[in-house]
Amino acid sequence: MSTTKRQLSFYAESDVDLYLSLVGIGSKTAILNDAIRNRIITDAIVDLNDGRRPQPFAALSDHEMAEVHSNLTLEELSLNDVDDHVWEIVRETANHSWKQNTARYLALHHAKFKESFKIKRIRSVDEFMQQNPAAKTNT
Repeated sequence: MSTTKRQLSFYAESDVDLYLSLVGIGSKTAILNDAIRNRIITDAIVDLNDGRRPQPFAALSDHEMAEVHSNLTLEELSLNDVDDHVWEIVRETANHSWKQNTARYLALHHAKFKESFKIKRIRSVDEFMQQNPAAKTNT
């Protein structure tokens, strides 16, 4: 599934306007897409289903990030909570970083539904390591 292309119109401040006038059209597109994707990743929040408020994905430990990702990708955990349209968009534009792809899903989910994605469960570090002996919690 693909999205339609949109004509982006905005009022650039003078330094941005000058910079964009000096770079080629292809560069403008890449610059804007990269900047917006960085903002999307910054806006990613998740509800760890632990009774606390939703928190920024970037503030989580590597172990917690991996658990959020597994809640998106493991069918038996996610059931119907993962929005197929949003997940397909993320997969269409996926990069090599599962952390960035997860963050992008979380931010897009929040923007679409006006609520944080809530994971089903998070395993203890011991349980996680037993099921994933090759995993490192601080990579």
